[in-house]
Amino acid sequence: MNIFDDLDALKKICDDNDILSTTFREIAEHAGKPTESWGSHSKGIAVRFREAGVNMIAIDDTLPPEERYFTFAHELGHVLLEHLTNRREKIDAAETEADVFAATFTAMRLFLQPFERD
Repeated sequence: MNIFDDLDALKKICDDNDILSTTFREIAEHAGKPTESWGSHSKGIAVRFREAGVNMIAIDDTLPPEERYFTFAHELGHVLLEHLTNRREKIDAAETEADVFAATFTAMRLFLQPFERD
């Protein structure tokens, strides 16, 4: 199995931190509107519903496995690094930090994969 097909470790981190995770496809099905009708297309998004105190990550599950894994880790980085604020002036730095988080998480996964038990 391609390790990038397995999002369980990322989903477990979400579960452990009360972060909802879903896909654009699931949101579209719930809304009754195909994702093609949304206009611009993003690979993933992290949002905070302030009033409810809830964080959510949504990703495009049609991405190739490696890109989907990195995107999920990138969006998780935004949540765990507390980037979900209204401060627009720091967007470039937040994107770079989320990329570094995702790259580090992915590299660790690749490094540890030979030692994992089936």
